[in-house]
Amino acid sequence: MQLKQLQLLGFKTFADRIELQIGPGLTAIVGPNGSGKSNIVDAILWVLGEQNPRLLRAERAQDVIFSGSDKRKPLGMAEVRLLLDNSDHFLPISFSEVSISRRIYRSGESQYFINGAPCRMKDIVELFLDTGAGKGAYAVVGQQEVDAVLSARPEDRRELFEEAAGIKKYRVKKREALRKLEAAEANLQRVRDILRELEAQKEPLERQVIAARRYLGYQERLREIEVGLLVAEAKQADYELYGIRQEQELDRAELHRIEIQQAQFEQHLAELTEQVVQVEENLEIARTNHQNLLSMAERLQSRMAVLEERARAAVRTKEQALQEIAELNTQKELLENLIASEAEESARLQAELAEREQAWAAEQAALQAVEQAVAEILRELEAQRSQQLRRAEERAGRLAALDGVKARLDETRQQLDALLKEATLLQEQRLQAEERLRQLTVEQAQRRAQRDELYQTQEHLETQQKGLQAEADACRNRWEAARRAYSEQAARLSTLIELQESYEGFYYGVRALLQAARAGAVRGDYRPVVDLLTVPKPYRIAIEVALGSSLQDIVTPSAEEAKAGIAWLKQHRAGRVTFLPLTLLRPGRPLDPLPAEEGIEGVAVNLVGFDNRYVPAIQLLLGRVVVVRNLDTAITLSRRLSGWSRMVTLEGELLTPGGALTGGSLQGLGAHLVGRKGEIDDLKTRLPDLQAEVDRLATQHKELLQKQQETAKEHANLMQELANLDQAIAIAAGTQAAAERELARLQRQEVEHQQAQQLLKTRIGELEKEQERLENLILSRHEDDTDAENALIALQKEVEIRIAKRDALRSNAARLEVETTELRTQLQGLKRSQQENRQALEELQRRIEQRKSLHAQIQQEEAKVAEETTRLAEQRQQILRQLQEAEKSVQQCLTSRQQKLDAHTKTNEALREATQRHREITVRLHETELRIARLEMQLSQAAERLLQEYNLPIEQALCYQETVALDENTVREVARLRREIRAMGHVNTGAIEEFERLTERCDFLTTQQADLEKSRAGLLDTISEIDASTRDIFLQTFEAVREEFDRLFKRLFGGGRAQLLLTNPNDLLETGIEIIAQPPGKKAQNLSLLSGGERALTAIALLFAFLSVRPSPFVILDEVDAPLDGANVEKFVQLVREFSERSQFLVITHNPVTMEAAPIWYGVTMREPGVSSIISYRVPQLKESDPTQLSEVGSPNGEKTFS
Repeated sequence: MQLKQLQLLGFKTFADRIELQIGPGLTAIVGPNGSGKSNIVDAILWVLGEQNPRLLRAERAQDVIFSGSDKRKPLGMAEVRLLLDNSDHFLPISFSEVSISRRIYRSGESQYFINGAPCRMKDIVELFLDTGAGKGAYAVVGQQEVDAVLSARPEDRRELFEEAAGIKKYRVKKREALRKLEAAEANLQRVRDILRELEAQKEPLERQVIAARRYLGYQERLREIEVGLLVAEAKQADYELYGIRQEQELDRAELHRIEIQQAQFEQHLAELTEQVVQVEENLEIARTNHQNLLSMAERLQSRMAVLEERARAAVRTKEQALQEIAELNTQKELLENLIASEAEESARLQAELAEREQAWAAEQAALQAVEQAVAEILRELEAQRSQQLRRAEERAGRLAALDGVKARLDETRQQLDALLKEATLLQEQRLQAEERLRQLTVEQAQRRAQRDELYQTQEHLETQQKGLQAEADACRNRWEAARRAYSEQAARLSTLIELQESYEGFYYGVRALLQAARAGAVRGDYRPVVDLLTVPKPYRIAIEVALGSSLQDIVTPSAEEAKAGIAWLKQHRAGRVTFLPLTLLRPGRPLDPLPAEEGIEGVAVNLVGFDNRYVPAIQLLLGRVVVVRNLDTAITLSRRLSGWSRMVTLEGELLTPGGALTGGSLQGLGAHLVGRKGEIDDLKTRLPDLQAEVDRLATQHKELLQKQQETAKEHANLMQELANLDQAIAIAAGTQAAAERELARLQRQEVEHQQAQQLLKTRIGELEKEQERLENLILSRHEDDTDAENALIALQKEVEIRIAKRDALRSNAARLEVETTELRTQLQGLKRSQQENRQALEELQRRIEQRKSLHAQIQQEEAKVAEETTRLAEQRQQILRQLQEAEKSVQQCLTSRQQKLDAHTKTNEALREATQRHREITVRLHETELRIARLEMQLSQAAERLLQEYNLPIEQALCYQETVALDENTVREVARLRREIRAMGHVNTGAIEEFERLTERCDFLTTQQADLEKSRAGLLDTISEIDASTRDIFLQTFEAVREEFDRLFKRLFGGGRAQLLLTNPNDLLETGIEIIAQPPGKKAQNLSLLSGGERALTAIALLFAFLSVRPSPFVILDEVDAPLDGANVEKFVQLVREFSERSQFLVITHNPVTMEAAPIWYGVTMREPGVSSIISYRVPQLKESDPTQLSEVGSPNGEKTFS
């Protein structure tokens, strides 16, 4: 996998859309500080899923959007698109090219895309998981990360090793398994809580089930007897109904026969009507056909008239064609005569042209002879001129040599003066260089002292960081414990509220009514007693036992709501409920004051809390109930106290005024409804305190983390200051060395100037002697030059005479050539005219043939028109015959219509007679129905009583077999049953169904609990397997990285030793990693004591160790080479070159050595303030390594090449 392209739009300073085409190997990004180079790295981190704005050098997520400049408005969104070559399917996706895009808007909305398809950020992170190139991986390294990997806690440093080991996916799977395990445990706890609540409800409900079944037995026997009476009444009414309905059926049969007869008459009428309509339609069709035939006859007559006109037009056209043929023949004769005369003129011109060409050839021969003679004398003249020019050049050379000697003599004297002045200046510069070197030595010593102080401060900050980390870890553990407690209590509260809101544990009727009231199906204020009470925890069991089923009594403001509730319960057969209307309640006289003795808690009404609106209801239920500590106190007090209704102990024993005692073990169930409401109240009170504690610990942990971050920031600033100071020391050392070299250079130049002065003085003497020799030679050659010039003048005059004769011959030859050209032109024009006339003759012949062809076509057209006229006349005669037939058809339709109308009248009369008979029978049936209605009313009343009172449908009642004799014993049995039912009072018959539902739900929850425990065990096994795989892979990777780290460290430092140690070898899942570095010639020491350059080399060795063990498809380095000096940069570049064979490298750098190693540069500039732009460069192989010697050359595609 490799990066192919990076697109940015509106990201930070990149306001315009830019594209970076990234090739294999090494690519460099260069540019001045502040131009936006690091924004490219931020863009790649951002598109790969980085969410922390601070890691992107921003405060908020929206800060990555271009914020505007002096000339530009802010943009509304930012987008980054990364295109990768996945032809090797390195990424787990089936595409050979993968596009990753991320977009953010000012509103904070973010969008993610894979190959243009919307996705989640999680999908992108998982796609790059364990590739070494994803979010938080070691493939993107800047200066801060170089220092952070060394100064980080051992536990934080482990993350890089996990990325190299490829076990992050195991971490993700483990987190998912732990999340599922936490959810399973929460669900398991919830199921257990619900099961405890349901088990607490089963025991009292089981007692109610026994009473309900006995009550239903009495009800069933009473029902059998009373149903017998109602069934006899219903059967008598049903027998009478049977006879009347037989008569009704006979009348209905007669009525049905008449209705059939009526339907037949009506059908016959409809058929006759339809036939009349059909005849009318046929009549209309016949009339339409007649009209159409008339129209066709008229159209044929019109077409025949048109054909006659076409025949007359053809005659006129034929005559015109004959006239045109005659005219064209005349024009043809004229053209033929003209072509003959032009042929005679062409022969004459050709003869004249031959004469002119012969004369021109004679003149050309004479001209050639004269020109040969002129050329010979010109050659002689040129030879003499060359000799004169050679003599002049020799004279000029001697004069130039003399001038050169004079100039060199003057220049040498000036050089001597300049050297004398430079010698004085060099002496001054040497003194200044000696002073500057002394100052640089002092400043360097001060910097080294400052660095030692910063190292001491660094050790103090690291100690402070460790203390803050330990304190933060302890605070986090307390916070997590408090949060777990809060979550457990909140889950418990949620479960209890869910049970309370679903009215779990309430009787069926009570639950149905309360749910209906909540849904608005029944109007009114309905409140169960348990919801009105606030019971302190010590009294909850006592109050629960004292009230018993009265806890579920419904309190209403008035009797109207109670009546509405009862009506709703009856309507929906939803069971029975006890109502306590506040307007009807009479609580009675309160108890006398209780003796102030130990063991007596008080009257129950005084031990609970409730709203004053409900005093009558609570006083009625608890006003005469005494709560005591134990059963002995209750027995003793019962003998002395009067007016009480029951005594109850704190453990739930119950004593009645009649002396009945109820007690025993509650089997750990305790209070149920009261206890649940009390626990809800307790949890609502306790949860805010727990939340406050969680918030306090979270705030404390946040403050500690803030302090830790501030300390880390201070440490990072200190490390940056140390790095800057190391860099300044390295720069100053270079400056000091440069000053020493400058001083040595100045000293060498002084010696060289002294030697140069001596050489110049010797050179001046030699030049003065050469000047004297040249002046004597020039004077001796002057006389020979004068004789040669006179001979040259005589020869020039002879040349002028011969040239004049040659020019006269040239003029005559030119005249003859012009005359010959004119004759040729005339001859060519005549030939063109002949060609045009021949073409015109051919065109006339073609037109004559066309007119003849037209004449023949017109004759054929005349024959066709005559034939078509004959055919149309025959068609017209045929249509006239069809018109006669159509008139006959119209007359037949009129006769048929009258016959159908007569039949329709007869059938309509028969239908009126049948309708009168139907009316008579209908009246008789109505009287029968009234008699049936009276009997049905009697049967309905009996059925309604059976259904309402005994829930027995009438259909079943009529099949009922009477098994009870209606005698005096039966009457006594009915009275006894009614007494027994009254004596049992209110019985919760819904308890049977409630108990069955509760048992079914308990069974379901028990099964669910077993499933959850099985799921929990499976998740624990999965986590164990993940941990085992993680340990093995981590240990193998750690060993491989440790070996590579030591090897690369020795290579970069030229010796020394580097180690990686596990802080806790017994816990490979959480152990941190310590780094020990020992540069050559030094003791093993803390990383903080290394210089900035040594720290950078150590971090680079670790980074490339990761790349060696688990290569990343691409690596991005942001000014990693900044702290390195020249020699170490060479080592760094060599490593990058080696590893670029396996990985793509994108390097942001200012270093010339690193820049030279990259074949492609991308320059980031700010041509417009606040807006970054990109210029790409292709760098050919350089002769020297100094990039300042490069010049920029534009290319057609917008790239720039340095040469």
